[in-house]
Amino acid sequence: MCVLQVLGVLCHDGIIRFIDISTYAQLFDVGRLDDRVCNFVVASSGRHIVAVMDSGSINIYNAHALAKQLNQVMVARILIAVITVYLLIFIIKLYVEVSNKMLILLRMHWLRRGVSET
Repeated sequence: MCVLQVLGVLCHDGIIRFIDISTYAQLFDVGRLDDRVCNFVVASSGRHIVAVMDSGSINIYNAHALAKQLNQVMVARILIAVITVYLLIFIIKLYVEVSNKMLILLRMHWLRRGVSET
């Protein structure tokens, strides 16, 4: 079983950023710029996060639900990357096809004018 070691950091902008300490990748964040986090604590089980907000409210977050949202975002990012790669391949193929057609037209033009292709 792989244990994920995560560091939660309350940043100066009032947003808690959770970072995987083995990869240094930001996993998810909690808080908003219009309602900043003043203080937070993570339950000893690691299942819940309690945050005291600038507005005075106390928010309780389910860490499992936040991680699930992270997985959905990662799947969406992977899907976007795959679509981008397919789009790039399509553009390159289209470019090659147009370039080949242009070369054929140029060669036909040169042949009509009696210019050698060297």
